[in-house]
Amino acid sequence: MWGRQPPKIIFFIVYMKVLSWNILADEFISKRYYPMIPSDILFKRARRLERILTLLAAEDPDVMLLQEVMLSEYNALVGQFARMYHIIKSKNIIWQGEVSHTYNVILLRKNMFSIKGSSLHHFDFGLVVNCLLKYGPTSYIPIVVGNVHLDDLSKGKRLKQLEEIEPYLLESMNVILGGDFNETYSISSNSIYNNVKSQGLKIMNQSPTYFIGRKMCIDNIMLKGHAPRPRVRVINDYDNDILQHFINYGSDHLPVVVITK
Repeated sequence: MWGRQPPKIIFFIVYMKVLSWNILADEFISKRYYPMIPSDILFKRARRLERILTLLAAEDPDVMLLQEVMLSEYNALVGQFARMYHIIKSKNIIWQGEVSHTYNVILLRKNMFSIKGSSLHHFDFGLVVNCLLKYGPTSYIPIVVGNVHLDDLSKGKRLKQLEEIEPYLLESMNVILGGDFNETYSISSNSIYNNVKSQGLKIMNQSPTYFIGRKMCIDNIMLKGHAPRPRVRVINDYDNDILQHFINYGSDHLPVVVITK
């Protein structure tokens, strides 16, 4: 696709801020899933969206990887961010065998990324974009950006989903992969993450991102490329207080942020 020149590794000379976040689709909200959240908070869709957009604007990332985005939220993202970002929407995510009303959405800062001549690959669980990253006044190099929302019930299915995107992760020396992996990560765990590591990606996050029922590190950002000192944080000013998470962030997941240099 990009000719016969070998890909260049560029993360070490490009400062980049990447955010991944499952913003919680309204179609998946049920009181039985969130008995600890008062209904006047849980079902305030417009208020949740306001909080989400406020946080995204305040963080000002160069790459946003969002999951569980419904059409209303997508339109709000376009309205607020289209001037500065390329906004790329997946097809409807297949969730537990049914076509959902949610999408995965990738936002790429226009003055850093070019999507001219790029290729977009849709999957039932997300999307992968082959695009170009600027690293000089007129120079661009190929990079793969992926955004996934893996199955929540079957580890075997999660493995198969990762296998579907494996060719795209292997073809480039520069990869950003983020999303909701729906499997707890730990350094010692024998999990789907070993599959990702075998493809040369470095897993950034080890902190909990989901507190419903129990603490779990299921949201992550992974990099392939030379990023010697990346910094990662989970946005969480309220520790274990799930109610405050909902009130202030508008979702049951916490955002993950990585700075590559």
